[in-house]
Amino acid sequence: VGMTGSTFQLVNGIALLTTFGGSRLVWGTYQNYRMYTDIWRAIQNPGELPVPSWLAIAYLASTTALSGLNFYWFGKMVQTVANRFEKPNGTQGKTKKKKQ
Repeated sequence: VGMTGSTFQLVNGIALLTTFGGSRLVWGTYQNYRMYTDIWRAIQNPGELPVPSWLAIAYLASTTALSGLNFYWFGKMVQTVANRFEKPNGTQGKTKKKKQ
């Protein structure tokens, strides 16, 4: 398509990072915090339906691992978008010399 490094690709990349960051990192982390506190309360104050320890540990471990992957993939997405707009090797910080 030949749009690498175009303004459209930059806007698309920023929109993708903003959406992913807002939904997965900000909102998702907040929801994980709420879930952690709910499970903690359920373990501390078992009511009519106590939470088995193995279930709480498995749920917390899997959710924490998935949150870690969200942050990892966000970092990879930032690298990918940044790489699209870097100058090729050998051209950064160099100016052309005039022939005399």
